[in-house]
Parts: sequence; C-alpha cells; structure tokens
Amino acid sequence: MTYSKFTLNLILAAIAVGFIGWCLSNRNRPATWIVVGFGATYALALAYTTTVSYLFTNGAALEPSPWYSQVLVGPVLCCGFLGFSGMGRLGRYVATGTSALFGFVLIVTYLFKLIPYYGGVETKATFRSLEAIFTSHTSEC
Repeated sequence: MTYSKFTLNLILAAIAVGFIGWCLSNRNRPATWIVVGFGATYALALAYTTTVSYLFTNGAALEPSPWYSQVLVGPVLCCGFLGFSGMGRLGRYVATGTSALFGFVLIVTYLFKLIPYYGGVETKATFRSLEAIFTSHTSEC
C-alpha cells in the first residue's frame, strides 16, 4: 500500500507529541522513569546492532531486524499515551486520533493484505491488484 509510510510517520509523530507532553507534565512517577530508562537503553543497543549490521554488510542493511524493534512498541506507546493524558483537551483529541489511526491500519491490513495473502494471492498489494483480485474472485463466492 502506498500510504503505509505516511501512516507510520503520522503515528510516530503523534507518539512523539505524547512523549514530549509526558516529559513536560508534572505527574511523572519513578516507575515510569524506569520504563523510559530501560527503553532508552534498549534503543541504544538497537542503534549499536544496526550500526554493526550496516558495517558488516557494507551498507546493505540499513535498518535493524524487525524482531528487535518490536520490544520498544509497548513502552513507547505507554509513555506516549501517558503524555496525552497530561495534555488536557488537546491530548484527548490526539490520543483519539492516534487510536483511530491504529484501528484503521489494523482493519485495512487485515482486509486488504492478510485475507488475500492467506487466500493464496502472492502479488504485491496495490490498489490495482486488489481491485483485480476482488473483482475476479467474487463470482466464485
């Protein structure tokens, strides 16, 4: 899908706004700082492993392996949404929009990527290929 990078950047920007709001709020608890500390330590280790992979592959590997960055999703989302809660009405709107965007990405990915893929379609999921897939296979249902 062509909008996936835009959607990812929008979600990351919203979480960054929430994280900044969390940093500026007065309700920071020590337990949350521990989460931030562990997350920052893991992010540094992730940067290190990415650098090592980049150097080892002579520039072929530009990003970390996908299973490494999944660990950071939970703590970053928690800190981001804690930041939204400390930003008042604006934070409520941004949190609602971020949640709606997550739901949209989940639904679109499930309907237009996973269902055709598990149905045996192995082509790239573009709008034209999806239209062809759904129009050609509807007569079989």
